[in-house]
Amino acid sequence: MGRIIAGRINVHEHAEEIVGAVEGMGISRNKVSVFYVNPDGQHHLLPTGGDRSQSPGTSDSPKGAWIGTGVGAAAGAAVGSVAGPIGAAAGAGVGAYTGSLAGAVGGTDDTDETSAQQDGDAQVADRRAGLHVAVEVDEDDRDSVISLLRQYDGEQIEEADGRIDDGEWVDFDPARPAYLVS
Repeated sequence: MGRIIAGRINVHEHAEEIVGAVEGMGISRNKVSVFYVNPDGQHHLLPTGGDRSQSPGTSDSPKGAWIGTGVGAAAGAAVGSVAGPIGAAAGAGVGAYTGSLAGAVGGTDDTDETSAQQDGDAQVADRRAGLHVAVEVDEDDRDSVISLLRQYDGEQIEEADGRIDDGEWVDFDPARPAYLVS
């Protein structure tokens, strides 16, 4: 297994220039991969589609539904009480239904794609969607490739174990977090 340096590139022409520069360094074109990473959740890694068996945040839906039911019922009953006891009951029912729906789907999303955390000495982040360039390097070329990606405004430059054959990162997993270089 080799060492791979990769980064997200915002300009397609920069990706082509990086490939040319890497070849100029003596690295074979077969060890360079240019590819697009889909947005999180759209990698189609599962037979049913997507890349997760459960969407993030769905574990909080029942709690949100119960809270929404209570708030909605109270608000509906207060508004409906103007029409009397039947209006209060109807308002509570409509408010409970509306509140439970809003509470179930309106939870917080804690999956910020730009978030990063430390894992020992490495900074780990969710890989962002976009055009990526990856190069399988030996130890002598590692720093030069990192500098080259930075020169072309590469973002989220990462280091990984892997293999590139005939221009394809064969063991790439888009759902795996990126270990960013410092």
